[in-house]
Amino acid sequence: LLKLRHMLDNVRNISLAKFSVPELIKVLRNAEEQIVRLSEMINDLVNVSLITTGRMTLRTENCDLNGITKHVLQSFSEVIKKGKYKITFDTKTSVVGKWDKIRIEQAITNLVSNALKYGKGKPIHIQIAGSGVTAKFIIEDHGIGISHKDQRILFDLFQRAHGLDGYKEGLGVGLYITAQIVKAHGGSVKVYSAPKKGSRFTMELPMKIQKRLSN
Repeated sequence: LLKLRHMLDNVRNISLAKFSVPELIKVLRNAEEQIVRLSEMINDLVNVSLITTGRMTLRTENCDLNGITKHVLQSFSEVIKKGKYKITFDTKTSVVGKWDKIRIEQAITNLVSNALKYGKGKPIHIQIAGSGVTAKFIIEDHGIGISHKDQRILFDLFQRAHGLDGYKEGLGVGLYITAQIVKAHGGSVKVYSAPKKGSRFTMELPMKIQKRLSN
């Protein structure tokens, strides 16, 4: 905010001939990054509030898990391109279930974001499968991994892994939200990991909701 105010003051008081366009671009890029980060934090806290007060409702419809995943990957396209990440997406047929499309997209977004953050730039593999009763979304990276101790608290509210270097700062709510969304659909999410050997997250969803989130 101080940087933006300083730049506004310069715009008002300095002639355009002396004005630094590169400096303006630098300040605006920084402001954009901060706004995106704050927006994500606010959305996370709103979701936590809905979940912890039992007010997260699901609006179910027939939707394709493959299509949802492709949409999520498209939303990360610039990040993937810039970081030169290699993501393989293995799926043979459509996997259609009756889910809340927006919430499932949110859960997958958190898992993909996690893999990009902690995958150390190594290949990421995504697999989707359906048995007719249950659908599976599996994402595996080859990054820093998670200790057994940290795995036990990974899906808890305001808990984050701290065992290794390379963990990013954050509220510790992304995986909690993911777990609660999956739970609300009557499914489960599990992690298999070891330090410096990467992580594999498996999200299982019933084709139809069996139970709802209770407070």
